[in-house]
Amino acid sequence: MQAIETRVEQPVEEQVFFSTSGNLTFYAGKPKRVVQDGMAQTIDPPQVQFRPYGDNIGRLATSEPEIIDAIHARRRSFERSGMKPDVMTAAEYNEASISDEKRLQMLKDSNEKLAKDRDEAIRQIQSKNTLIDQLQKRLEKAEGKGDKS
Repeated sequence: MQAIETRVEQPVEEQVFFSTSGNLTFYAGKPKRVVQDGMAQTIDPPQVQFRPYGDNIGRLATSEPEIIDAIHARRRSFERSGMKPDVMTAAEYNEASISDEKRLQMLKDSNEKLAKDRDEAIRQIQSKNTLIDQLQKRLEKAEGKGDKS
Protein backbone atom coordinates (compact mmCIF):
# COMPACT_ATOMS: atom_id res chain seq x y z
CA MET A 1 0.00 0.00 0.00
CA GLN A 2 1.38 3.41 -0.99
CA ALA A 3 1.45 6.21 1.57
CA ILE A 4 -0.56 9.28 0.67
CA GLU A 5 1.25 12.51 1.28
CA THR A 6 -0.86 15.23 2.81
CA ARG A 7 0.19 18.81 3.18
CA VAL A 8 -1.39 20.91 5.87
CA GLU A 9 -1.12 24.64 5.26
CA GLN A 10 -0.40 26.65 8.38
CA PRO A 11 -2.53 29.79 8.67
CA VAL A 12 -0.62 32.91 7.72
CA GLU A 13 -1.20 36.27 9.36
CA GLU A 14 -2.73 38.80 7.01
CA GLN A 15 -0.21 41.18 5.51
CA VAL A 16 -0.87 44.55 3.89
CA PHE A 17 1.05 45.83 0.89
CA PHE A 18 0.91 49.06 -1.11
CA SER A 19 1.81 49.59 -4.76
CA THR A 20 3.03 52.67 -6.58
CA SER A 21 0.29 52.06 -9.14
CA GLY A 22 -3.37 52.17 -8.17
CA ASN A 23 -4.34 49.11 -10.21
CA LEU A 24 -1.14 47.04 -10.21
CA THR A 25 -1.94 43.49 -11.33
CA PHE A 26 0.38 40.53 -11.90
CA TYR A 27 0.36 36.75 -11.60
CA ALA A 28 1.80 34.96 -8.58
CA GLY A 29 4.08 32.71 -10.59
CA LYS A 30 4.14 31.17 -14.05
CA PRO A 31 1.33 29.33 -15.83
CA LYS A 32 1.40 25.54 -15.66
CA ARG A 33 0.73 23.23 -18.59
CA VAL A 34 -1.20 20.10 -17.63
CA VAL A 35 -2.81 17.28 -19.58
CA GLN A 36 -6.31 16.59 -18.39
CA ASP A 37 -8.65 14.14 -20.11
CA GLY A 38 -6.20 13.91 -22.99
CA MET A 39 -6.23 17.67 -23.56
CA ALA A 40 -3.39 20.08 -22.83
CA GLN A 41 -4.49 22.97 -20.68
CA THR A 42 -2.83 26.01 -19.20
CA ILE A 43 -3.59 26.81 -15.58
CA ASP A 44 -2.86 30.35 -14.56
CA PRO A 45 -1.47 31.03 -11.07
CA PRO A 46 -3.44 33.26 -8.70
CA GLN A 47 -3.67 36.87 -9.74
CA VAL A 48 -2.28 39.56 -7.46
CA GLN A 49 -4.46 42.63 -7.85
CA PHE A 50 -4.07 45.86 -5.90
CA ARG A 51 -7.12 48.09 -5.44
CA PRO A 52 -6.93 51.88 -5.75
CA TYR A 53 -6.24 53.49 -2.37
CA GLY A 54 -5.57 57.13 -3.14
CA ASP A 55 -3.21 59.24 -5.22
CA ASN A 56 -2.08 56.54 -7.63
CA ILE A 57 -1.49 54.12 -4.74
CA GLY A 58 -2.85 50.59 -4.59
CA ARG A 59 -3.54 48.48 -1.51
CA LEU A 60 -3.74 44.72 -1.04
CA ALA A 61 -4.37 42.77 2.17
CA THR A 62 -3.87 39.01 1.95
CA SER A 63 -3.10 35.96 4.05
CA GLU A 64 -2.49 33.66 1.04
CA PRO A 65 1.10 32.36 1.25
CA GLU A 66 1.45 32.03 -2.55
CA ILE A 67 0.52 35.68 -3.08
CA ILE A 68 2.72 36.92 -0.21
CA ASP A 69 5.66 34.94 -1.61
CA ALA A 70 5.03 36.35 -5.11
CA ILE A 71 5.03 39.92 -3.77
CA HIS A 72 8.31 39.39 -1.92
CA ALA A 73 9.82 37.73 -5.01
CA ARG A 74 8.76 40.74 -7.11
CA ARG A 75 10.39 43.10 -4.58
CA ARG A 76 13.64 41.07 -4.62
CA SER A 77 13.64 41.09 -8.41
CA PHE A 78 13.40 44.88 -8.51
CA GLU A 79 16.12 45.25 -5.86
CA ARG A 80 18.48 42.87 -7.71
CA SER A 81 18.11 44.98 -10.84
CA GLY A 82 18.96 48.13 -8.85
CA MET A 83 15.42 49.54 -9.04
CA LYS A 84 13.18 50.69 -6.25
CA PRO A 85 10.39 48.09 -5.80
CA ASP A 86 6.92 49.09 -6.96
CA VAL A 87 5.41 47.29 -3.95
CA MET A 88 5.89 48.46 -0.34
CA THR A 89 5.22 46.86 3.00
CA ALA A 90 2.83 48.68 5.33
CA ALA A 91 5.78 49.97 7.41
CA GLU A 92 7.53 51.33 4.31
CA TYR A 93 4.31 52.98 3.14
CA ASN A 94 3.76 54.63 6.52
CA GLU A 95 7.32 55.94 6.57
CA ALA A 96 7.06 57.27 3.01
CA SER A 97 3.69 58.90 3.59
CA ILE A 98 4.78 61.00 6.58
CA SER A 99 6.77 64.14 5.81
CA ASP A 100 10.11 64.71 7.51
CA GLU A 101 8.67 67.77 9.29
CA LYS A 102 5.75 65.73 10.65
CA ARG A 103 8.06 62.86 11.67
CA LEU A 104 10.39 65.34 13.42
CA GLN A 105 7.46 66.85 15.34
CA MET A 106 6.20 63.40 16.30
CA LEU A 107 9.65 62.48 17.66
CA LYS A 108 9.91 65.75 19.61
CA ASP A 109 6.42 65.24 21.08
CA SER A 110 7.32 61.69 22.04
CA ASN A 111 10.53 62.85 23.74
CA GLU A 112 8.65 65.56 25.67
CA LYS A 113 6.12 63.00 26.91
CA LEU A 114 8.92 60.63 27.96
CA ALA A 115 10.66 63.45 29.82
CA LYS A 116 7.43 64.38 31.65
CA ASP A 117 6.82 60.72 32.52
CA ARG A 118 10.42 60.43 33.75
CA ASP A 119 10.06 63.57 35.92
CA GLU A 120 6.79 62.28 37.39
CA ALA A 121 8.40 58.90 38.15
CA ILE A 122 11.30 60.66 39.91
CA ARG A 123 8.82 62.70 42.01
CA GLN A 124 6.98 59.51 42.98
CA ILE A 125 10.21 57.78 43.94
CA GLN A 126 11.28 60.77 46.08
CA SER A 127 7.88 60.86 47.77
CA LYS A 128 8.03 57.14 48.54
CA ASN A 129 11.60 57.45 49.84
CA THR A 130 10.43 60.21 52.21
CA LEU A 131 7.60 57.97 53.41
CA ILE A 132 10.02 55.05 53.89
CA ASP A 133 12.35 57.27 55.95
CA GLN A 134 9.43 58.42 58.16
CA LEU A 135 8.22 54.87 58.71
CA GLN A 136 11.73 53.65 59.55
CA LYS A 137 12.16 56.43 62.13
CA ARG A 138 8.78 55.57 63.66
CA LEU A 139 9.74 51.90 63.88
CA GLU A 140 13.10 52.76 65.44
CA LYS A 141 11.34 54.92 68.06
CA ALA A 142 8.83 52.17 68.78
CA GLU A 143 11.59 49.60 69.14
CA GLY A 144 13.55 51.97 71.42
CA LYS A 145 10.53 52.33 73.73
CA GLY A 146 10.02 48.57 73.75
CA ASP A 147 13.63 47.94 74.93
CA LYS A 148 13.22 50.22 78.01
CA SER A 149 10.22 48.46 79.47
